[in-house]
Amino acid sequence: MAQKIAESSGKAYEPQLLKRLRATKQQVGLKADERQKNMAKAFGVFDPSAKLTNRKVLLVDDVRTTGATITECVRALKKAGAAQVFVLTFALVDGPFRPHIEKQDDAYHDLYN
Repeated sequence: MAQKIAESSGKAYEPQLLKRLRATKQQVGLKADERQKNMAKAFGVFDPSAKLTNRKVLLVDDVRTTGATITECVRALKKAGAAQVFVLTFALVDGPFRPHIEKQDDAYHDLYN
């Protein structure tokens, strides 16, 4: 998705810009606060000389559940000097409904719990 967007807009496509700095647990089954803690400082900019200072970056993500991964990726890009980071997500999970873990609770459908 990101590559096609970059091609059609004439912008750089840099899929290796971010890298995982540490292993994390699988996110499935974790609550929002657990996901955030799990992803904390998990990503960094691969090339410190990536010339991000004062640049605008478009981060493309396929699915957003709680935003924990996106939040950490944005943090890493901003730390590396990006002036602004825009996020384009193609799907938003409402819930998450986890029938294999717990009974559905309609009150839990707030992504910011």
